[in-house]
Amino acid sequence: MDALVRHAVTAEKSGFDSVWLSEHHFAEDGHLPSPLVVMGALARETTAVDLATNVAIGPLYDPLRLAEDVAVVDQLSGGRVILGLGLGYRPEEFAALGVDRSRRGRILETTVCTLRAAWSGEAVVTDGRTGHAVPVRPLPAQTGGPPILLGAFASRGVRRAARIADGWIAPELASVAQLARRIGTLELADLDRPFHIALTMCAFTAASGAWETVAAGHSLVGDRYRRWMAQAGDGAVPDGPGTNVPVSTRPDHVVAGTPEECVDQLRPWWELLRALPQTVSAHVTVRVVFPGVDDAATRESIRLLGTDVFPALAE
Repeated sequence: MDALVRHAVTAEKSGFDSVWLSEHHFAEDGHLPSPLVVMGALARETTAVDLATNVAIGPLYDPLRLAEDVAVVDQLSGGRVILGLGLGYRPEEFAALGVDRSRRGRILETTVCTLRAAWSGEAVVTDGRTGHAVPVRPLPAQTGGPPILLGAFASRGVRRAARIADGWIAPELASVAQLARRIGTLELADLDRPFHIALTMCAFTAASGAWETVAAGHSLVGDRYRRWMAQAGDGAVPDGPGTNVPVSTRPDHVVAGTPEECVDQLRPWWELLRALPQTVSAHVTVRVVFPGVDDAATRESIRLLGTDVFPALAE
């Protein structure tokens, strides 16, 4: 956890404008299970970066408690929270936490409705509760609450984000064309409100040997996610890091190289995002921690991404 805090502080000092945390439970590698707790710590260790989840598993939370916890973190951070929620998919997580996985879509939509009602300041009661409606206090620092983004790969989930949320979080996608097709599913021209799109990528930069440094760890993480998704049995498993690609070969959708090479690799993705309507706020979120890479190299990569790579894209 200390390393995570150091990485966030390094990111802020290097010019990043947001820090995003993911969530999984009961993972053998110690994957972060409590992003909101860490965000509370980061609220005190940082001053400017937005603090976001990519993603918190919405159906695993009690909606009212989630509304309270997010409101507290938003207060602690001075209104810097972005709440990214996902359906979740691992059966082990739902079973252990006593949530009916078959209802996760309905639960997620109910959770979004409950959050908005709770953050409006009015008393609220959720499905299945009886008795008096209750007010959620404190209210978030942001009027109406933090933006709610929904992560989704399948078209149905992408459309849900356009229908009920303030934005869509794109998972790691294999190509710019794949991202463009899903953006088309959003039908942005029909939206009558500001909207966020957050792209998830992996990135590591160094003066030399960047891909060789992270290749094995990146492949390990990708294999783990594909195994989890296959075990979930939800249908086709999307290609991920290293699918059918030797570890010696960098996949096109993974950013790794010198700062100059990373700029070139990111540019097609960036050009697609910056061509979006002005009502859309685009975010490029990068996974920066890889198994087997030491802390000093990780922090140097974060620094170079913030000082040399992303500023060059904006020129």
